[in-house]
Amino acid sequence: YQVCVRLLFMTVPVFVTAATFLLYTIIYRTSLDAATAFTSLALFNLLRFPVQFLPLMINYVMEARISVKRIQDFLETPEIRHVAALPLSEDSLRDPCIKIESAIFVWPDGTPLLNDVSFSCYLGQLTAVVGGTGSGKSGLLTALIGDLAPNEGKFSVRGKVAYTAQTAWIQNSTVKENILYGKPFDRRKYEQVLDVCALRQDLSILPAGDQTEIGEKGINVSGGQKQRIALARAVYQDADVYLLDDCLSAVDSHVAQHIFQKCIAGVLKDKCVVLVTHKLGLLQRADQVVYIDDKKVKYV
Repeated sequence: YQVCVRLLFMTVPVFVTAATFLLYTIIYRTSLDAATAFTSLALFNLLRFPVQFLPLMINYVMEARISVKRIQDFLETPEIRHVAALPLSEDSLRDPCIKIESAIFVWPDGTPLLNDVSFSCYLGQLTAVVGGTGSGKSGLLTALIGDLAPNEGKFSVRGKVAYTAQTAWIQNSTVKENILYGKPFDRRKYEQVLDVCALRQDLSILPAGDQTEIGEKGINVSGGQKQRIALARAVYQDADVYLLDDCLSAVDSHVAQHIFQKCIAGVLKDKCVVLVTHKLGLLQRADQVVYIDDKKVKYV
């Protein structure tokens, strides 16, 4: 498309001039003399730049129209009733960080997600969420981060929340900037995060270490590396509640065991962690297991 626009940019003045002279000779049934031709060429020369930029202007107008339509659709989108995370205080440390009572969650289009959800999660507790494919495990975490408000029931979250999606989100930046995510650099904390998320060996392979640019304009990294970078970003934020959506799915068993022992059951042992996983061998290390079946949450 851009090639066509550029081609029109260069050829439109020539075609307009030729078409004008042709129509002149046809309509007036006369030959084109030198005086008329040179006078016309002088006028066309004045119009050359406006005519050349006409295809570009049309392209810009079309792009602007699409952008305005997107902004309009966004502004007209119904507001989501986000569940605000309440701050943790010394008096509320014994209260559950996540508390859901008889809640019913539905997707924005009205499709049912989960019915009659009731469970609580506390600081220092690891909750594993399991269930069949498409059962609603990721949807449960979507609700826990506040993107889906319950149609019925009660729902509260206390403390700062960190979330890692099943498909890792990576910024178009360096590895280090992806991990810090705007937080001040703390060398001791940063080095610890690299260790527990098993990123040391990966950084030694990358051309510029943690200064290597990744993302769309940088080098491509594997799915497992993306997940570990996203997990490292969440751990570095030092949140109270961690919602981890199958963050071990793209790593091998050895690395998964390292991350679970050093990170999830290590650095995050005093946090409230909700882990969606398909690795059943990890369930014995969980404080509670939530099984999702038939759009309902059940304890195991």
